[in-house]
Amino acid sequence: MKAPDEQLVRQAQRGDKTAFAELFTRYEGRIYGYLYRMVGERTWAEDLTQEAFIQAHQHLGRLGPPYDFKSWIYRIAGNLALDGLRRYRDTFPLPDWDGGETTAPEPADQRREGDPEQQARLKEVRAAVWRTLHRLPDSYRQILVLRELEGLAYDEIAAALGISLDNVRVTLHRARMQFRDLYGIQVMAEEGRLACQGLDDLLSAYVDGELDSASRKRVKAHIAACPVCQKKQRDLLAVASLLACLAPVFPPPTLYTRFLARLQHLPPPESAPYPGQAGPGPEAIRQVLPPGRGGGMPGGRGGGGLLGQSTAFWFLTLGGGAMILLAGAAILLLLLPPSSGSVAPTATSPPTIPAYPTAPTGLPTATPTPSITPTPTHQSTNQPTNQLTNQPTNQPTNQLTNQPTTPPTPTSTPTPTPHIAFWADATTVQAGNCTTIHWETANVQAVFFDGVGTPGIGSHQTCPCVSESHTLDVLLRNGNHDVRTVTIQVNGACATPTTPTPTPDTQGPAAPAPVAPIGDVTLSCRSTATLTWNPASDPSGIAGYAVHLEERRARVWQLVGEWGSIKETQFSVPVSCGFLYRWAVRAQDGVGNWGPWSTWAQFGIGID
Repeated sequence: MKAPDEQLVRQAQRGDKTAFAELFTRYEGRIYGYLYRMVGERTWAEDLTQEAFIQAHQHLGRLGPPYDFKSWIYRIAGNLALDGLRRYRDTFPLPDWDGGETTAPEPADQRREGDPEQQARLKEVRAAVWRTLHRLPDSYRQILVLRELEGLAYDEIAAALGISLDNVRVTLHRARMQFRDLYGIQVMAEEGRLACQGLDDLLSAYVDGELDSASRKRVKAHIAACPVCQKKQRDLLAVASLLACLAPVFPPPTLYTRFLARLQHLPPPESAPYPGQAGPGPEAIRQVLPPGRGGGMPGGRGGGGLLGQSTAFWFLTLGGGAMILLAGAAILLLLLPPSSGSVAPTATSPPTIPAYPTAPTGLPTATPTPSITPTPTHQSTNQPTNQLTNQPTNQPTNQLTNQPTTPPTPTSTPTPTPHIAFWADATTVQAGNCTTIHWETANVQAVFFDGVGTPGIGSHQTCPCVSESHTLDVLLRNGNHDVRTVTIQVNGACATPTTPTPTPDTQGPAAPAPVAPIGDVTLSCRSTATLTWNPASDPSGIAGYAVHLEERRARVWQLVGEWGSIKETQFSVPVSCGFLYRWAVRAQDGVGNWGPWSTWAQFGIGID
């Protein structure tokens, strides 16, 4: 049985790299696929994936209850991708970024089986979806990938993007609408013209591989007035099914081994620097350059940054610095005056013993012990003269004494005692009445109220209808947790609003309006004719349609047939050459009510 993410995070925060490697294994594929959909380049996505997990490991101490590692790693990865796209979009051409390529990048699960025509069609759809996805703004593409391809729930998306649930709903809706608009115009230009001669005529004067703004406006106006094109567009615009056409992407096998090699050399995760901080800030995001622009992670293919500089660069830098230091030392020796109270040494004088450095402020300073050095009695004339008087001196001599020197003794700093207080103004309230919960902390690392990082001093007002409990989780400086709970007891119950009983739907939908063929139009000789009508609407939804067709023989209208349970807004009926026909249509709502028949629509079939 797999350990939950929370347990692995707590173990990794204590320095267990095996636990963090397990987290990497769980989310490596998802994060790599997410980043590839964002930046569109496999090598860059591989480097971004590695960097996202490195940053997550280094800042893991900032992740507090409920230890939602999944949303957290998605947020770090998304920030890295958006930062790279902002910096390098204009200078680094992504594959098929703006329709410049004719095919999408090769999918990871390239299949050869199946109908060749179907495979070719799927390849065209993938290319169109890929072009549309990368024409969207970064924020829209990001939320579509998280929802439609990664399958994150709304609350997970909110945590990964750092926005509210309402903002998730609004942004996702706008992203889907813009995707549908871009994809619909593009595909209608390629496929809709095959179903509608009017659209084909409209596009022929404007389309030459890419639609311009004027063409898009005219195509939109035509689709809005053409039922055939509206039906075709509805079939093409299911966003989730379109994005599902993109083949899954799998990380390269080398990514796991490269990351584990780097993980073994990483320091333990840092602790949260202050209460309420939940993750790495913008200053913690390191650049990961695209391939070909100095990019790549240390130990990876790119070789960017200081580690990627050449040997000549380091030789010139270190060699130049050493020459400057030697020149400065020589000038300093020439400018120093000779010491007073002693005979100046000759050029062959032995080196002097350096004086003790000054101790830091607040620590006791050890003073060198003065010594008396007798004058040498048998000294060669070739030896330097360096005699001292029998008076003690505070300057260090050039001879070592036998007296030991007392090293500085550092003083210990006492650890401040943590302060934690957690209480409520009232722990028993009437249902619907309010009370305020307070907390005060000091000398601690981090504070979490109901699993959310918060400042060390704060309050929260609640007006409960049922009894509830609130938790304060305090991370102490020694790494332990102090967890406290306040329970609010509720007396009585809140008033429940009454919901009006819905009125049953007993009325069918309004009759649809026939569209074609109508107006006594004469069609060429054929065996079938396609009837088209406008869609109906009803509060209970539309379950289907029924069509009634009659043929005029010997001046009498005779029934040809009546068909029901039609799900579309068009239907093909049998006809014969040289006869006059009339037809009507009606709709059925979602609860089974049939509406009235439409007015008759007449047409004829000619004789060739």
